[in-house]
Order: sequence, then structure tokens, then C-alpha cells
Amino acid sequence: MPGIIEAICGGLAIGFSVAANAVLLGRVTGISGIVGGILAKQSGFGWRLSFLGGLAGGGWVLRKFLPSTVPIVSGLVSPLRLALAGALVGFGTRLGSGCTSGHGVCGLGRMSKRSLVNVLVFMTSGALTAILTKSVSAYGAGSVVTENLLTPDKSLLKSFFAFALPAVLPLVGMVGASLSKDLSASKVDEYASPIIGASTGYLFGVGLGVAGMTNPVQVLRFLDFTRPYWNPSLAFVMGSALILSLPAFAFLKKRNNRPLLSSHSYIPCVAEIDRKLILGGVLFGAGWGLGGFCPGPMLVSFFSRPEERANQIVTGSMILGALLYQQMTKLGEKSHGDSKGDSRKETARLNESVNDASARVGGSNGYSEPKSESLDVEEDG
Repeated sequence: MPGIIEAICGGLAIGFSVAANAVLLGRVTGISGIVGGILAKQSGFGWRLSFLGGLAGGGWVLRKFLPSTVPIVSGLVSPLRLALAGALVGFGTRLGSGCTSGHGVCGLGRMSKRSLVNVLVFMTSGALTAILTKSVSAYGAGSVVTENLLTPDKSLLKSFFAFALPAVLPLVGMVGASLSKDLSASKVDEYASPIIGASTGYLFGVGLGVAGMTNPVQVLRFLDFTRPYWNPSLAFVMGSALILSLPAFAFLKKRNNRPLLSSHSYIPCVAEIDRKLILGGVLFGAGWGLGGFCPGPMLVSFFSRPEERANQIVTGSMILGALLYQQMTKLGEKSHGDSKGDSRKETARLNESVNDASARVGGSNGYSEPKSESLDVEEDG
């Protein structure tokens, strides 16, 4: 089972993926936002789809060459628990506008107070749920003892570097080329966006697997800190990812959020901390603590082993939860008539205020905002 060294390496891969999407395309690598954007038929469909395609490629590599990173859990845990967990994750991440990647790696990388609140809420909710519902025991792993987390799996790390480098090197080359040449962002974006999406998605998926995030038992052993089997290694995943996402978003901020290869910036600028943000974090955390899956690892596990019933149930339930939120939002907009117009006015007001005080908010959008994208759907990712 991956330990601290593997968690750090996987986290760096995730952080590099986030940094590349942000610096090159002005995109937030929030998995729930990417999936939600596809379900809602938002613009940027090509990038979103290519990212998921890369994520699927990463899942295939994990199954083919690193099968221990995507364990089979069908038959170990109740299908009802998985269904409820998936639905809560899907609905909660859309309600709260983000998950561990969108609010965690990206939001904290922008030093967003809004994302910090959401992270604290879903971490607390996840831990309490895992403890109170005895989630580790539900997987039949209650008697597991924490092994030496500092001893690296050399074979796993060797394979990781072999499969990660082919994605890292082209992305580094793109960053270098875009900094040294005066490229036409509008023309480059059309061709580069799918390539960058696929490369970062692949790297993100491999990173999740090597870090141990695709093993729900390891995740739950991290959330339940009250038992002898507690495994703190996953804390190093987000920590190492932030090592790369923090300077990436700081670089963007110095450029007034103007990415290198895109004519638009999609960096969130909503700063409001409201009930939706908090309730969404509570629901997402509860689902995470029940099943041990958040959106990214859930999709990688499904792409790795689509025939597994557990993966089908939890992923299908997540999508249904996201669709339920989407439908409820549409019904709410219809019933309130002018609420959508008011929301857009409020978004414009927030954009203006955030651009005037970007240092205070921790995530401004001073570049061009695509009119076809709805910020109330893709606030954080």
C-alpha cells in the first residue's frame, strides 16, 4: 500500500497537472466542475472531454501496469452504502461548487478564503462520517495495522516515473515555448487545449493512483484518525500538490490572470461564503466518509475497472446526484422568474469588486471572461 513517499510523488503529479491547466489555459482542474460542465453542456466541452479521456488513459495504465493501486472492492462493502456515498458526493460537490481538487488543490492554491472554508467543512464531515459509521470496518479492514509508511515501494515509484514523464515533458515544453515566443493565444488555444487537457488528465489520473487516492480503504484509514490503523500519508498528497499549484496561481495573478495559451481566463472570482458552500461541503464530506471516494479517484477507478459492480454503482450514483442538483437548480430558476438575471448582476458586481481587491479575495479575473460560461455553476471546480 502506498506510503508517504508515494503520496508526495502522486501529489506532485496532481499539482503539476493543475499548474499546467492554470498557467497555459487559465483553467481550474476541478473534477466535479469538469463533469458538471459536461452534464450542463457548458462551453469548453472539448477541453473537458479531452481531460476525462486522459483520466481514462491514466486509469488504463494503472490497471495494466500498477494493478495494486486500483483494488477490487466489489463484495467487500454494501452496494447501498456505495450508492448513498456516490449520490452525496455528486450532489454535494455541485451544491458547494467544488471538491478536493477544485477547492483543495486549486482553491487553496489561489489562497481563497471561500475554498478554505469548504475544505475545512468537508474534511470535518468526512472524518466524522468515517468514524461514526465505522467505514473502515464496513470494508472488512478494521483489523489492519498501519505499516512502515516511510519505506518506499521502489518498483511502484520506478513505474510511476516511467509513465509520468511522457506527459510532463511536453507540458514543460509548451510552457517554455509560450514564454519565449509571441504566440497568438486565440489560434493556439484551439489546437492546444485538447492536447493539454488529455496530457494533464492522464497525469492527474496516474498521480491519484500512485498516491493511494484510488484505494477507498486507504482514504478511510486517513479520515478515521481514532483507530490504530490510522494512515496519515494522504495529507502529503494535498500538501505536495500545493507546492506546485501555489506558485502557478501566483504567476497568473501577476499576469492579471492572463494565461499563456488562451484568450480567456476561467479563474473563479466569486468570494461569497454562503449556506450552499457550507451545506455542499457537509454533504460531500459525508459521501466521502461513507465510501472513501471523491470525484477524481471515483472516475479513475471506474475507467480502470468498468466491469466492477462497485465502481458502476458509486460512479453512476455520483452522476445521478449531480444531475439531480442540476435539475433542482433549473426548477428553482423557473419558479423565481428573475432570479437568474439577479444572479448575473450579482456575479458582475462580484467580478468588479474582486478585481479591485484581488489580494484580499485570493482569486481575481482581470482578463477576459467568456460570456457563455456561467460562474454560478463553475465557481471553484
